[in-house]
Amino acid sequence: MEVKLTGKTKPQDTEQKAATAPKRVELVNTNKRNGQIGQTARPLETDAAAWLAKGWARKTAGNAE
Repeated sequence: MEVKLTGKTKPQDTEQKAATAPKRVELVNTNKRNGQIGQTARPLETDAAAWLAKGWARKTAGNAE
């Protein structure tokens, strides 16, 4: 039995890349020491805890919609 490879990529490869893309959250500055109050930032979800500890607040609720 011989198997021929066509060189086409599997559709699940692109779906998997989209699912593993880094998620970003939108934060608003609430502390004068961090710069201008009301300034927005979009750090990665994994870094959000550090930003929140420094006086930033979430602008969006994520999946709450």
